[in-house]
Amino acid sequence: MSVGTGIEKRLFSIQEAAAYTGFSEHTLYDWIYKRKIEHVKISRRVFISRDTLENLITSNTVKARGII
Repeated sequence: MSVGTGIEKRLFSIQEAAAYTGFSEHTLYDWIYKRKIEHVKISRRVFISRDTLENLITSNTVKARGII
C-alpha cells in the first residue's frame, strides 16, 4: 500500500493491517490486548508497523519438506 505521493506507508491502522495480512480485525485487536504483537498507540489510535507485519508473516511461515 502506498500514499498518493508514492511513499510507502510505515504504519497501518488495524483495518489496513487486516486487509494487508488477511487476519481479522478481531484477531489483531486480541493480539494487541494480549501484547502478542508490537503496536504503536498514539492517543486512542492503534497502529501496527509494516516491519512487524512482515516479521509476523515470515516467522510463521512453514517451510515445505520437499517435492512429493
